[in-house]
Amino acid sequence: VSEQEIMSYVRRGEAEFAIDMRTGDIDADLTAMPLLEDGFVLACRDDHPLARGGPADAGELGGMPLMILGARSGTSRVLQAHLTNRAKTAKWLYEVQHLSTMVGFLEAGMGVGIVPRMVMRGVASRRLVSRPLVGPGLARTLVLVERRGATLSPAADKLKQMVLAEFEELAAAA
Repeated sequence: VSEQEIMSYVRRGEAEFAIDMRTGDIDADLTAMPLLEDGFVLACRDDHPLARGGPADAGELGGMPLMILGARSGTSRVLQAHLTNRAKTAKWLYEVQHLSTMVGFLEAGMGVGIVPRMVMRGVASRRLVSRPLVGPGLARTLVLVERRGATLSPAADKLKQMVLAEFEELAAAA
């Protein structure tokens, strides 16, 4: 589901709240509560030349076959905006729509990928490693979006409190 669709569900009341990535200004009829600043990681197979070391700089991607999540992803827009100048010589070879596709490509040794840190935590792979990717603007802000002035149902309010508690734990562990 795209960012625009998520916002329209909340705006129309089809969803009482949503979790999304902030990519710009929020409309006046919505509110956005920041939940987590999530950086990006360089992901690759454990036998790749970039598999070892501390934080990675986009400049290290020169000449590497690089894959990112597709244009429907807000993550892709953030990366395109911030990496284009920093990784001028990277070979932007693969654009995939699903993380599972990227994981398969990476496990096959077809290149390196850039994914949000939080997403990589959920990837179950014995062959993949990740390194924090550093650089200005190389993070995404996850937000909880609600209709301004709307009252949540008791069930939605309880779910919201559980979501907030979970994100507090994630932020503390980061």
